[in-house]
Amino acid sequence: MREQRVLVTAGARGIGRAIVRTLLDAGWSVAFTYRTSEQAARALEAEGRALGRTCVGVEANLQDAQSTRAALGRVEACFGMPQAVVHNYGPFSFVRRPFAEYSDGDWARLWVGNVEAFRWLVQWALPAMRTEGYGRIVALGSDGAEQAAGWRYRAPYAAAKAALASLVRSIAAEEAPYGITANMVCPGDLRNTQKERLTPQAGEDSGAGFPSLTPTLVGGDVARVVAQLLQPNSGSVSGSIVSVTGGVPVRELDAARPL
Repeated sequence: MREQRVLVTAGARGIGRAIVRTLLDAGWSVAFTYRTSEQAARALEAEGRALGRTCVGVEANLQDAQSTRAALGRVEACFGMPQAVVHNYGPFSFVRRPFAEYSDGDWARLWVGNVEAFRWLVQWALPAMRTEGYGRIVALGSDGAEQAAGWRYRAPYAAAKAALASLVRSIAAEEAPYGITANMVCPGDLRNTQKERLTPQAGEDSGAGFPSLTPTLVGGDVARVVAQLLQPNSGSVSGSIVSVTGGVPVRELDAARPL
């Protein structure tokens, strides 16, 4: 059985950490990027070693092309080229404001992190995947991205994720002859400690203001879908946009909240 290597962006904390931990449990060797969470990155590396896995954290500023490409070079040097990439990094604006009030800087940060960083990552990884005749690409999106759905007070984020969904589907169509798949997974309303938890529990607050009658959505739910899409036996699943929301309409709930 071939060694399975995956690179996960922004893997030290949040949903990214849940993805890294799930992939380590599934037998993957994992490299992940982080920006400021060095202590969390070192702890995650230690978890990987305890499982007998290769787990490498690499510092990177994914808002900057030069920094990103330098970090990818370090990944390749110490880890080799991955057969799979997961673009979890995706800046979000926690301050809700009308479209007309977003600044150039707001737009640039959201667009670069969600779309340009994905482009840099995939263009780096594709040549080796093509040579091997096998590859898996997963981007994290947002609920409604595949429909280019509007999102009141979060226009630049919604636009970036819609563009990313289109890009994922374009890559899926182009790379199918090389045995490479590309998909998007869209998390629901995950907050605070929910993001890193692997196992859901029933009876908790759902995060949407009402008690949950079913197990509350956690990062592990998203991570398990990502892990399935990375499997060699998932080669027929490509160009898909998969929502993992627990049935909660994220955009509607968010738009209904007062500014």
